[in-house]
Formats: sequence, structure tokens, C-alpha cells
Amino acid sequence: FKIALNGTPNVTYSSPFIDYSGNVLYIGDDAGRLHKFTGIFAGNPAEVTTGGFPTTVSAGNALSPPVYDFAGNVYVGSASAGAGSGGMIHKVNATNGTFISTAKVTANNATGFRATPMIDLKSSVLYASSSSDGANRTIYQFPLSFTAGATGSKVGIGPATSSLTTDAQFVGRYDAAYRSSANSTGNIYVCGSAAGDSTSAAVWKIPVTAGVMGTPVQGGTLSTAQSLCSPVSLVNNNGNEYLYAS
Repeated sequence: FKIALNGTPNVTYSSPFIDYSGNVLYIGDDAGRLHKFTGIFAGNPAEVTTGGFPTTVSAGNALSPPVYDFAGNVYVGSASAGAGSGGMIHKVNATNGTFISTAKVTANNATGFRATPMIDLKSSVLYASSSSDGANRTIYQFPLSFTAGATGSKVGIGPATSSLTTDAQFVGRYDAAYRSSANSTGNIYVCGSAAGDSTSAAVWKIPVTAGVMGTPVQGGTLSTAQSLCSPVSLVNNNGNEYLYAS
């Protein structure tokens, strides 16, 4: 099947999220709308165009990939549009498309949220990655039950830059200790910039204790020449954990 999204928008950053149990797919577009498709594996694939979908969560601002919490809500980030809208995390009702949004927490001249929010169902929180809060590359944490205008908590992972005009901050990964703990205790690894060098690429470890972020610790610098860093992957093999980034 090849199905054009309603309104034939462009899609630059948003890959689809599939709810396998519900046979549903969600995807955002560059106009700031979240789309819903049913019948993905069983039945006839088709976009839902009634009952609130597609829903415009951030008009004119490209959306990140969405994520579904399997409790009725879809979370998605929006690009920042100068001093206007965007640069927010949006929580969308998966049934009727109604939504609430956080405050604009990214800098006006930043790219906003491009990476998929990471959800931790054990602690009922999500993590979102921004290229700039006005000073630093930033990892935000919001409760899944956030209310409209929430600002969340945040930690910096190196200085932000305005010299990389298409700059983006990509998502991190939980380590094995975090994933296996009963109360979300462990570490999040992510690639940011090195202290004092906004255009470099460096690995950071964010310690998390019972779902609360601690002070980030900088690791190795990967590059110092106008670099953007990829998302990271963690592989646990025979008790050794390996981090991959580019």
C-alpha cells in the first residue's frame, strides 16, 4: 500500500510509530499535524480523517517521531519557530486528537525537538532532547501526566551553538542497569558537545536515581570540527556494555 497523508504534507523528521497490539500507526508531518492510520496489519490500511484526526498540535512546525504510551496518549515534539510557537512536547489523546502542550522550552533560534521522546513507564516520565535552551544542549524530563505549560526538569550536556544552522540534538539510551532496575536507577548515555567547545561532539552520562536526573558527567570527545553527533546505541554482551556513536 502507498497512502498519501491527508493534505499531502512533507515529512522530514517523523518516522512512524506502530502500536502493534492496536493495529494503529501514528506519524507527524512538517505542517505540525499528527496523523493516525488503522488497519496496518489486519484489515485495510487507511488514514483516520474523522473524530479529531489528523490533529494540528503545532501549526507550521515540523514534528518529531511520535511515541505511544499504550495508555491512550501519543507524545510528540515540535520544531522551534523563532519567537513563535513550537519547541514544545505535545500529549495527544489517541482517541479524539485533543492535546495539551508544555511551555516553549527551547531557544527561539534552536531547532526544537527532532528526536523521539523516550518514555519510561516504570517512573511515568519522558525524556526529550533539545539542541539549545538558550545556553546548553539539553535533556528535559517531564512526567507523563504533565499539565499545559509545564517546564519540566532539565540537565545540560555541553554548550549550544548557533553556527550549525541545521543543528539537532538526538536521543540518548538507557543502560542495562537502568533497564533492569525496579525504580529507574541507572544511567542515560547521550552524545552532546564538550564543555567549552560548542561545535564538538562528546559523550555524556546522566546518572538517574529513582527516576530523578543527577549531574551529567562528560566522557570522551569524539570530534572537534563543526560536528553533529548521531544518536547512540548501547549493546550489552557477556557483562560488558558497549556504546556506539558517529
